Amino acid sequence: MNQKNQTIAKVYEDVVSLFPSEVQETLLFANKGKHLYEVSQIIQRCSETAKILDCGGGVGVNLLVLSRLNPKYQLCLIDRFEEYTTDNIMGDCKSALPLLSSSNINVVKQDFVKKPRLPYEDESFDIVTSFDVMEHLPTHPIKQLREIYRVLKKNRYICLGGPNAISLVKRQGLLMGKHPYIPFNLWCQDKYFSHYREYSPQEYLRLLEMTGFEDIHIELKSSPRIAIHNLKRKQGNYFTFLLAGLAIRTSMLIEALVPNLRNSVYCFAKHPDK
Repeated sequence: MNQKNQTIAKVYEDVVSLFPSEVQETLLFANKGKHLYEVSQIIQRCSETAKILDCGGGVGVNLLVLSRLNPKYQLCLIDRFEEYTTDNIMGDCKSALPLLSSSNINVVKQDFVKKPRLPYEDESFDIVTSFDVMEHLPTHPIKQLREIYRVLKKNRYICLGGPNAISLVKRQGLLMGKHPYIPFNLWCQDKYFSHYREYSPQEYLRLLEMTGFEDIHIELKSSPRIAIHNLKRKQGNYFTFLLAGLAIRTSMLIEALVPNLRNSVYCFAKHPDK
């Protein structure tokens, strides 16, 4: 890990310490690699005084890290926050919102589905991020992407990320007779906040092209620490643990050899300079 990434990791750990203890385990084990990657990609694509919008940013972990790495960034976050309750593994928004405010992050509460137009002027931002949002929309994401296109400055970047609908993990679940998205009992609850539709790498590409973005670059990432961490937490005999560990490491090897089977898709694209 180079010096720059070490600095990001140290700041990330400092930010995690500000969250409730029940959230810290998720941030330190399940999500650490994801957030470090996302923050590093944002920094690569923006200037020292960039104005950054996190669209559907939740409790704002990425922006909290960015605010401490560079106080000159102008940071904005928009989310409906409805699912961020005490039952959410990322914590309650009531504890996160004061933290965002004290970090000079401008926060807007808005539901993209009920009110698709973003409350910002045309060409307002140097970077717009939207990580793990599109799959939660009960309709196609083109309206949201067009709004991101509108508020993004010309020749500047959208950073988009989400699950890979055709990943190895999804295929394994289907072979075992499991639904690839979410347990059935959660789908049948009155309030549903999980995935409505996931997308393949090619579909992410098509959606960005349909919206007008250019210079689209796609990266596929694996999250092996999540599987290993969850495995360590489960109770079971040694033989079962050994077999499960072997299965996870075999999956990791396959994903390393076949990138399209990795479980996360990241897209980086430019608003054309026209």
